[in-house]
Amino acid sequence: MKKKTYYNASELIENDKGWLFYNAALKNWKSIHSRIIGNKILDIGCGGGIAIGLSKIFEPEKKFIGFEGDKKNSKIWKLRNIEVKTGNIYKLPFKNSEFDTTYSSHVLEHLRYPKKAILESIRVSKKKIIHSVPCGDVGDKNFGSKHLHVFNRKTFIMLFNIKNIIVKSYYAVEDLHMTSLIVELEKK
Repeated sequence: MKKKTYYNASELIENDKGWLFYNAALKNWKSIHSRIIGNKILDIGCGGGIAIGLSKIFEPEKKFIGFEGDKKNSKIWKLRNIEVKTGNIYKLPFKNSEFDTTYSSHVLEHLRYPKKAILESIRVSKKKIIHSVPCGDVGDKNFGSKHLHVFNRKTFIMLFNIKNIIVKSYYAVEDLHMTSLIVELEKK
């Protein structure tokens, strides 16, 4: 049987209901959200926008914008009252230094060229960049699009040897279900 590589709208909403009670996802969001700085934030690969929705609840004065490759979740974004732009992740439709913080959560492992996406996240951020990936092979726990890369503590950090970028912190958010690796970057 072929493994499904997408969620339809009703499946995505059902999945997101469980997300709030799913320790690994919630721990990862809390860790990223607590490190956000500034008032204009970009979530690259926002999916259905649940992380943006949560962030808006706690900090409604800040502007959270999402980015996705296509508009298939536009009905959900409208219901959640979130702004999401679509396009090419390797050529984000934003100006240089447009956001105070840019981040991605469990996106890079799905991309053919994760370093190119990282460079774009740096380009559109003026202050801080955060990226998170699952640690190790979690293919049996993945019901979304296929993982093209498996990262561990060593291979993930190697992606961030980039001129004029400081690795401010690098750590793991441990969970019995799935551990996430998180890197926090700043421009020099």
